[in-house]
Amino acid sequence: MSAQARTEPSHELLARLNDLSAKLAESQEHLAHAQRLATLGTLCGAIAHEFNNMLTPVLSYAQLALQSPDDRELVQKALQKVVENTEKAATICSSLLGFIREDSQPQSVDIALCVSNTLSCLGRDLAKDGIRLECRIADGLAAAIRPVALQQVLLNLILNAVQAMKPSPGTLSIDAHRSTWKHSDGTVESGVEIAVGDTGCGIPPELLDRIFEPFVRARKPGAMEPGTGLGLAICRRLVTDAGGTITVASKAGTGTTFTIRLPAAASCTERAAA
Repeated sequence: MSAQARTEPSHELLARLNDLSAKLAESQEHLAHAQRLATLGTLCGAIAHEFNNMLTPVLSYAQLALQSPDDRELVQKALQKVVENTEKAATICSSLLGFIREDSQPQSVDIALCVSNTLSCLGRDLAKDGIRLECRIADGLAAAIRPVALQQVLLNLILNAVQAMKPSPGTLSIDAHRSTWKHSDGTVESGVEIAVGDTGCGIPPELLDRIFEPFVRARKPGAMEPGTGLGLAICRRLVTDAGGTITVASKAGTGTTFTIRLPAAASCTERAAA
């Protein structure tokens, strides 16, 4: 057999493997996008409720102002209600649009801004559900990951945390700071560490080692929404694609903390000074 005859099948096999790899990457992107849409579907009910709460005082005060157009104080208050509530609605809509769009996004994200946008996507004040929010984010913190990817990860973790705490009151904590850690092979790396914790029901010990596997669900007893079992698996892929890691620590009946570690990126202030 000639050398050319032996190499041709190898070239054909390599081409097929490259084609399969490209199709796999495309399928993973479609899956991540589908999961984002599923997350939005989960949020729709709460957002619609909050929009109704924002529109009700706007309508009521507008009707009163129309009935008494010469009452300057009432008209002024009606206009204030319009401005306040439309600004709230605009913030929610802007955050949701940012969560959907991902074209030409930079490979870096301002952590404080990303957390703020993610919380806006909830469309509802967590305090209304008896959940206290504790945010501790270092100034000028930026990570090397697409904004929409980190927002998807954070939103998934926050929704899981809220579900784990309901209907009892609890605390959701989001901590982000610069950190240095050691890998299993002994190498040391510096970057950004983000921890999302809750005081909910925790993850059963038998599921903890497999929680990032597809279709593994840590469902709270009595929960009405079983989920797809893909959220955390996609979170891990989005983080590892950015060169980071995500781990979990949990104790049944006490709570759960997910820790994300990502390569650092230059902050907006550092880029402006460069």
